[in-house]
Amino acid sequence: MALSRVFDIAGRTLSVYQQALNVTSDNVANAANTNYSRKKVVFATASTQSTANTVWGSGVKIADVQRMRNTLADAQIRTNNQKYYDSSKQSELITQVESAFNETSDSGLSTTISAFFNSWSSLATNPSSSALRSDIVNAATKLSSQVKSIHDDLQNISTSSLTEFSTSVDTLNSDLTQIQQLNKSIFEAKSDGYPTADLEDQRDAILDDVSQIANVTISYDTSGTANVSVGGILAADRESATQFTVSTSGNKLQLVTKDSGTAASLKSGELNAYAEVYNKKIPGYLSSLDTVISNIVNTVNAAHQKGYDNTTTPQTGTNFFDSYEEGVLTINNDIKTNVNKIAVSSDGTSGNGDIATAIADLATKATTNGSTFLESYNKLVSTISTDKTTNDDTSSASNLAIQQMTTVKNSTSAVSTDEEMTNLIEYQRTYQAASKLISASDTMLQSLLAMVQ
Repeated sequence: MALSRVFDIAGRTLSVYQQALNVTSDNVANAANTNYSRKKVVFATASTQSTANTVWGSGVKIADVQRMRNTLADAQIRTNNQKYYDSSKQSELITQVESAFNETSDSGLSTTISAFFNSWSSLATNPSSSALRSDIVNAATKLSSQVKSIHDDLQNISTSSLTEFSTSVDTLNSDLTQIQQLNKSIFEAKSDGYPTADLEDQRDAILDDVSQIANVTISYDTSGTANVSVGGILAADRESATQFTVSTSGNKLQLVTKDSGTAASLKSGELNAYAEVYNKKIPGYLSSLDTVISNIVNTVNAAHQKGYDNTTTPQTGTNFFDSYEEGVLTINNDIKTNVNKIAVSSDGTSGNGDIATAIADLATKATTNGSTFLESYNKLVSTISTDKTTNDDTSSASNLAIQQMTTVKNSTSAVSTDEEMTNLIEYQRTYQAASKLISASDTMLQSLLAMVQ
C-alpha cells in the first residue's frame, strides 16, 4: 500500500512539473512578444486521504495557471492612447497647414502683402511710370497666386483628413468584429474548461488599437466578455459588433452607425483629430484668411474707384480687383492688359499720385476689426502656431504617461528570461527528484518480490 502511494505521488509530481515546464517554455518562447502576458503556475497541495485513522498526503497539483495582467495599467494606457493619438494627429495635420502658409521663410504671404502695398508707394513717386505700374500688377498677381495656393493646400489637407477618417473607420469596423468573435471564443472556451489566456492577449491587443482610433469605454461582465462602447454607442459584446460608416451631411464629418445613422460623440482618438481638422480647424483658418483678403479687396477697390487712370481720356470709378471668392482673387482684366488703367490720380493729371499714396497707406490703417491687414493675418498665423503648440504639449504629456504605465504593465506582464530560467531549473530538479523517487520505489518493490520468491 505504501509503495503504491509513493508511485502515485511521484507519478503525479512528474505530470504536474511537466505541465509547469511547458508553461515556462511558452513564456520563454514569447519573451519578445509585446502582446503576450506571461503565465504563472500556482501550485497547491493535492487533496489528502484518511485511512485507518492516518492522514496521507497526495502530493502536488496545479491549482491555476494565472495570466499576469495589470488591468489598471491597461485602462490608463488606453485612456492616454485616446489623448495621444488625437493630439499627435492634429499636430501632424496643423504642421501641414503651417507649411502651406510658409511663414518661416521670406516668401510667406505676409511678405507678399507688404510687397503689394509697397508697390503702390513706389508708384506714388512716379505715377506715369509703366514699369512701376507693371510692378503693381505683378505684385497683385503674386498675391492672387499665393492666396490660391494656400486655399488649395488647406482644401487638400481637408480632403486628406476625410480619406484618412474613412480608412480608420474601416479599421475600427474590423477591430470590433474581431473583438466580438474573440468574446464569443473566450466564453465558449471558459464554459468548456479550456484556457483562454492566449485569446485574451489577442483581444487586449485589439482593444489597445481601438483606443488609438476613437474614445472608447471598456467594461467586463462576469463571464469575462469585453463590452466596448465607441463615442457613447455600444459597439461590441459577445453577441454582436456595430458597424460604422462616414457621414459628411451638412459638410460636417461624423462617425455614424450603418444601420440607424446614429452619430457617435467623438472626443478623442485619431477619428476625432480628423473630424476636428475637417469640421473646425480648416474652415476656421480659411475663414480668417478670406476675411483678410476680402478686406484688402474692398478697401483697395474703394480707394481705386476715386482715382483717375492714365489713359488719353482719364477714367474713374473702376475697381482694381474684379472679385474674391473661394480663394480665387481676380484682378481687373482691363488693368492686366493695359497698366495705364491703374487709377492713381486724384484730379486726372498724369503727375498726380495721391490715390497710390492712399492705397499704400492702407497697409498701416486699422480695418473694420480694429487691426491692420498684416495684424489680422499675423493673428491667424499665431492661432495656427498656438493650436500646434497646444497639441504638441498634450501629445508629449500623454506619451509620457503611456511610457510610464507601459513600464508598470511590463513589470507584471512581460517575461523575464532570468526569472523563467530560475523556474526552469527548479521545475527540472523537482521533476528529476520525482523520477529518482520512482526508481527508488521500483528497487524496493523488486527487493520485496525477490524475498517472496
